[in-house]
Amino acid sequence: MSLTEWAEGYASSLPEPLSDWVRSAAASGEQPLQEIKTSVLETVLDPMVKPLLQPFIEPTLLDMERVHVNGVSIPDLKNKTNPYFRLELSYELPIKVPFLSKPLRIQAAAAERIWIGDTGEGSDGSAGDGDTAGSATVLSKPDPAYIGNNATIKVKVEPGATANLTIFYKSGESSAKHIGWATADENGIIEWNWFVGTRTTEGTWSFVVETGDGAKTETTFTVASRK
Repeated sequence: MSLTEWAEGYASSLPEPLSDWVRSAAASGEQPLQEIKTSVLETVLDPMVKPLLQPFIEPTLLDMERVHVNGVSIPDLKNKTNPYFRLELSYELPIKVPFLSKPLRIQAAAAERIWIGDTGEGSDGSAGDGDTAGSATVLSKPDPAYIGNNATIKVKVEPGATANLTIFYKSGESSAKHIGWATADENGIIEWNWFVGTRTTEGTWSFVVETGDGAKTETTFTVASRK
């Protein structure tokens, strides 16, 4: 499926002006979309994406200036991997953390799977032990992950490949910032660093690393509080 075919098929299911934006980006080639995908800085994403979101935000409830775009992920059409369109937003509340004067933010993400052809999902790689061809190898994980601190997971995949990290706590899937889809460096390394929330329950929980071709690696890690 070509970029133009994907854009036309996907854009038809989107409301304006998102549909027009997808068609326009496709007409310019895949590079504009890839640039958005790899640009995670708000200074880059905000002016590009926020104007498209403005018609869907109620100004009497939300201040558009406090809305920030933290991430955009698009399908890899050339390699038929990562069949998801994902958007991550945050909202800066008009209050600050006591004593620290840091702003409080609410963060949320949404993803939609789209058809980009046969990605090979479901044809191996579902066991999740990391031994299946194409699956990620976990190089390091928190031991333990301390509540109220940052934690890191490092994996190895094919150089330039994409992988998605999903963390499951007692309360369900984590919505922490800086996890999700990422691209490996020239050595095949992907490293996620996220903040373990202060309300996270202690115990043994799991995480899943899914590569762009659908191979999954699942393992557990421990969450603890500093004594």
